[in-house]
Amino acid sequence: MDPEQLQASLRSSRGELDQAESALASLLRDLSHTSRAEKRTIGGALQRALDNVRAARRQLDLLEQAARPRDEST
Repeated sequence: MDPEQLQASLRSSRGELDQAESALASLLRDLSHTSRAEKRTIGGALQRALDNVRAARRQLDLLEQAARPRDEST
């Protein structure tokens, strides 16, 4: 994969993560309208999914940092 393709792929992945994180956070907020039993079951699963998205974001941050062109003058 050439550097331009890699950067495009990283940008695309970041956009997908942004959308997933936003959707999960919105669902967690919407749980206020459900029963307590449903909240416990659904809320835990949503929180784990949101935690996974955030972990993927941290990993993507590291990949983006590693993929940045290095300034050869330093």
